Amino acid sequence: MLSIPFIALLIAVSIHVSGGLIDWYEDSTHIGQRGGAHFLSGAGISVSAADNPTDNRVDYTLATNADSGTATIAAGATTVAIAHDLGATGVQVQITPSTDTLGARYWISSITSTHFSIDLNAAQASDISFYWRIQGDE
Repeated sequence: MLSIPFIALLIAVSIHVSGGLIDWYEDSTHIGQRGGAHFLSGAGISVSAADNPTDNRVDYTLATNADSGTATIAAGATTVAIAHDLGATGVQVQITPSTDTLGARYWISSITSTHFSIDLNAAQASDISFYWRIQGDE
């Protein structure tokens, strides 16, 4: 009689132990993996976990590698500084005007780990707005 539950347990453990990783469950709910696993990644976000042997827990790290928003260069101005939450110097910044640029040329400058700027070649009579997205190293 004990052999059937034991075999079922062995199969369950063998399914969840692969590549040096062990899935942990609490009340039949998956709570993590031991051994340092890369759980999820994609453009803009990554979640990773690492074994913490000092307290038998898994430490999770959530990191972003992209940020986005909107910005407006006020009438009469030629630049706007934009704060981003990337935490590192961006490797790519994309901007798209959301209003008429009134013939003004525009570009990105001064990219740092906390800010970048959108510049115009000449001040305009109306506000010019942009959608922006900054991408970090993937």
